[in-house]
Amino acid sequence: VGDSITLGLFSAKSYPKQLQDLLGPRYIVRTFAASDATVLRKTARPYHKSQEYLGALLFAPDYAVLQFGAHDSKSSNWEEHCTDFAQDYTRLIEAFHALPSKP
Repeated sequence: VGDSITLGLFSAKSYPKQLQDLLGPRYIVRTFAASDATVLRKTARPYHKSQEYLGALLFAPDYAVLQFGAHDSKSSNWEEHCTDFAQDYTRLIEAFHALPSKP
């Protein structure tokens, strides 16, 4: 779960692909990353409003790795909403903890 960095747009091998390689075939690693997404809820591309977020929740993972911050830290987002970062990240984590799979 994350932004364009998680998608691996600027890398030959994305984080999820590397994780799948490390874990092997006994695990299914899925990518629910949205380009330009932020954990901050009051930006132009908040992750919680994306199709990827809905997909991640519907997938009901046993484990979830969240990677955000690159787009949150852009001055256009951070200067106005930095005080919301911890609370918004906590809300995202709580949404996954509330799943029946309890990741």
